[in-house]
Amino acid sequence: MMPVTDKLSTERVKKFAEVFTPPGVVFSMILQDGIRSCVADVDKTILDPAVGHGQYPCGELVWKMFFGLDRLNEEFVLRAIKSLHAIDIQPASVEIAKQHMIKTACDAYKFFTGKEFTRTDDARKILDENFICGDSLKIMRDWAAPQQKLF
Repeated sequence: MMPVTDKLSTERVKKFAEVFTPPGVVFSMILQDGIRSCVADVDKTILDPAVGHGQYPCGELVWKMFFGLDRLNEEFVLRAIKSLHAIDIQPASVEIAKQHMIKTACDAYKFFTGKEFTRTDDARKILDENFICGDSLKIMRDWAAPQQKLF
């Protein structure tokens, strides 16, 4: 398993425009009106088209858990994880983001409930489906392209 952290090479930064967003900036952005209403709903789907190491979905997960404190249990955490989707062009970044999400789920659950989060295998299965490696610009372009008529 890869470590949760990875140093960005100058070449990768130039080629893929990778940047690190500090947690304070992430949380400030998440709490903006349009995004805040999404994280307040455990089932509202959110897509990060350039996930990197997962700063945004991890922050969104914490806020979904916070807004659901009155009903927070392990099933709720899995629902929250299921609502988060991500794409990145770098396979290593996708793997790091998945690991970061599981660590965040465990740490936040422990912080909010005082209990251990034991459903990490289930969380990993969800993340393997929802966090994918790909070129989000190409995916969106293909998705938006008019469909050819078959007949």
